[in-house]
Amino acid sequence: MLSGGRHQGILRTSKESIQKMTSANATRHANERKKLFVHIGMFKTGTTAIQYFLQENMERLYDQGVLYPKTGRHPHSPVQHGLIGEMFLPQPLSAGDFTLPGPIDRQSTLKALLDEIESSCASRIILSAEALCILPAEGVKEFGQGFTDFDIVPIVYFRNFADLADASYQTHVIHNITTKPFSEMGFEHWVDMDLVAMCRNWSAIAYDGRILVQDYDDPDERNSILTFARMTGLDMNRLGPPDREQRLNVSVSATLVAIKSELVRGGASVLEADRLLAQLQILPFAERQTMLPPALNRDLRQAYTKQLRLLAASEFVVGLDAVRLEREPEAPPEKIQISNLVDALFSIGRAVARMKSA
Repeated sequence: MLSGGRHQGILRTSKESIQKMTSANATRHANERKKLFVHIGMFKTGTTAIQYFLQENMERLYDQGVLYPKTGRHPHSPVQHGLIGEMFLPQPLSAGDFTLPGPIDRQSTLKALLDEIESSCASRIILSAEALCILPAEGVKEFGQGFTDFDIVPIVYFRNFADLADASYQTHVIHNITTKPFSEMGFEHWVDMDLVAMCRNWSAIAYDGRILVQDYDDPDERNSILTFARMTGLDMNRLGPPDREQRLNVSVSATLVAIKSELVRGGASVLEADRLLAQLQILPFAERQTMLPPALNRDLRQAYTKQLRLLAASEFVVGLDAVRLEREPEAPPEKIQISNLVDALFSIGRAVARMKSA
């Protein structure tokens, strides 16, 4: 809920949905502490796919005693609880179309959310917002104080810093959030990202003192939706198929990202650049591409591996395979660097040649 009268409509669970829970279920859950699963991201780890899946299955989830609340949704991204995440940040986010028109009224938003949960018969609640993964320690503590009547179960997905940088820059360029070149985005500072501190902060408010962690790069756990269902105890046989993940996680080649970035910085309109990209997307860019210089690619991957190994050895973390992480090579995979328009043109040339030889 935002102060100032905008976006104050609170959508509560419908009476029809509530009636789907039998009185026996309601009685059984009345004396139990509700379990609050808090999906805290990270960005670019299939989070949006999970959120769309939960949104599309809200009624089926409710039949399982699971509530995906309508209160606290972000007005510009209504499948996630962005308002809940942002209202515990020391300063509001500023990211293009996601910038809010005014401050969030934490007290009334939290009350509305608790009222929606109380009016439901669900024993499990799921909140999901990427903004939660950037909360400082004090913000996490305040979040926990807002939900003291619940058994909090934090869940987070991690992805290696190198691919995360690639994917983040791609999103910022393709969705017109920035025109800065990759070298000015500050990704080199990600080698100091402290995942251990983040998990320790969240484990401190968890009901059992632990946080559930999923490595997005784990080859045995490629489907974010299925891993999330397992961690939250959802019965996938009673839910719709998790087919949206593939549609949402389609990547654009670094060639196209570099072309759009340089064209827009050079004065071309976004519309012109996007029209060109739409035509170039038919090219078969077969090589693995990256925006990262080799040294930064190596440093980010090594920093990430070190963090995961520390987490796997931590008592407050559940879900990481320490044996697999010890076998994980620290050398980055071979990729072609696409850092400017010249590199992009060479990549296009290789793709055209491949089409002609096919």
